[in-house]
Amino acid sequence: MTKAKKVPDIMKYRTIALICLFISIPINVINTGSWWLTIIGISLLAIFFIMTLTLWKCPACKTRLPLRFDKEKDVNDIYRCPYCDTKFIGGEIID
Repeated sequence: MTKAKKVPDIMKYRTIALICLFISIPINVINTGSWWLTIIGISLLAIFFIMTLTLWKCPACKTRLPLRFDKEKDVNDIYRCPYCDTKFIGGEIID
């Protein structure tokens, strides 16, 4: 039986950040000069970068994780830190 240690659920933060990114891109592309759409699009993009740069860190080694997004894997799958090889999912480190 695997033992799990509770940590902040960074996968939830990553999902929220990616939703902000995927909403901001079409808003910024289809914007035809509306100032409020510009503010919303840039704000969502800023939220993505702030959340990614401050919260997307390995809970074990505290190293910033890569920014790449693997479209072949679901965001909610078990994630393995490329630096310390720690596996985590849903706010738990899996041994």
